[in-house]
Amino acid sequence: MRTLTLIAVLAVATSAQEVRVVRGIVVDANNAPVEGAIVVLDRAYPARPDSSVLQTKTDDHGKFVLRVPVAELVGHTAKIQPATVWATHRGHGIGTTNVWKQLHAADGKEKEPAKITLTKKHRFKIIVESPDGHRLQHVRVRPYVSLGSQNAYDYMPQGIADELAVTSTRSGLALMARIRPQNLRSVLAASDQFGIQRFQLDQIADKRELFSLRFRDVGTIEGQVVSDNPEWLKSMRLWIESNAAKRIERDQICFGQGIARDIKVDKDGKFRIPAMAVGSLSISASCADNVPVYPRVPLDLKLEAGQVLRLRIPLERTTSVSGRIVNAEGSPIRDAIVSIYGTNREQSRRVTTDKEGRYTSSVLPGKVRVQVIAIDWEHSWHQDPRLMQVEVSRQNSVFEFEDITVRQIDTPLK
Repeated sequence: MRTLTLIAVLAVATSAQEVRVVRGIVVDANNAPVEGAIVVLDRAYPARPDSSVLQTKTDDHGKFVLRVPVAELVGHTAKIQPATVWATHRGHGIGTTNVWKQLHAADGKEKEPAKITLTKKHRFKIIVESPDGHRLQHVRVRPYVSLGSQNAYDYMPQGIADELAVTSTRSGLALMARIRPQNLRSVLAASDQFGIQRFQLDQIADKRELFSLRFRDVGTIEGQVVSDNPEWLKSMRLWIESNAAKRIERDQICFGQGIARDIKVDKDGKFRIPAMAVGSLSISASCADNVPVYPRVPLDLKLEAGQVLRLRIPLERTTSVSGRIVNAEGSPIRDAIVSIYGTNREQSRRVTTDKEGRYTSSVLPGKVRVQVIAIDWEHSWHQDPRLMQVEVSRQNSVFEFEDITVRQIDTPLK
């Protein structure tokens, strides 16, 4: 089988430039350089489908350069960080490698080349269907979550997913190439009539070379974010998903789940989703960290077929919270990742601790949970969020958590 190999060499740039430089070359199995290969590094931790990426193409010698601002690496100390470089080229598959050690190298020395092997293009067929089983054309299907580096599932970066995206034909057939169905966890399918729906392929036990995506019936969501200050609305972002129980049938039919990503509101805080798959709704909303409010989203909502569901999301004043993370000996843990959330876990805020083990964030008053994950080169710690739950009163403008002691996992991460 003909393969394509990506060799990446990473070095630390000078402090004046404040970047880490990722250098590499894309070659085939015969060590010949490959021109025009797409190379992508996701900039977010953890990776998100809406996060920005660093992207480039190889030159006529098969070489590429990615420059990562050092500021983007601050706080990204978790060894599990998916600092994944993705690569693909027309006529080949995709491949990945994790470059965390190279990006966070302290000595500035050039590391051993990282390698990615891209297999030959692989094709499999997807049939796109309406809720009543009729085949649909002009539906855009693209990978969403797939196997990334270290054999772990990860959101596929926009640039790579766009390269692999396909459109269904008049017969409802979408022919996806460059990736095996066994490596896909989920795909997105976009239709004018049925909106964007996510299909969980990992629920299909036998991922054959042909299976069907069946859209669910849809309703409409109209809503408004309510605020006393119009300026606060400018940073508002909404994310809404729907989930229905039945997803897979025996004949390899995968049913969709609604998803609306990065919804923006207008100057009056209004938004509209014309087509959202039916089911129970999960809503996540956020605004800029530097504003003194946070959205309180409604819970326990369900969307029915043909329904127009109207939502009201108020922006409420937050309380400043802080605390300290320590180990069993009472020593502070630096760069621990702390997630703080209330009744809606989808609305967690993530911060990292300083050298004193301290963290600061803001939350809506009410029940608040704290989850801690701290990882260094030798050990990792984890604290169960059920063990840290407090009631933050509306009367508090500032709230101090008790010290959180996290347990050590005996087996070092490799």
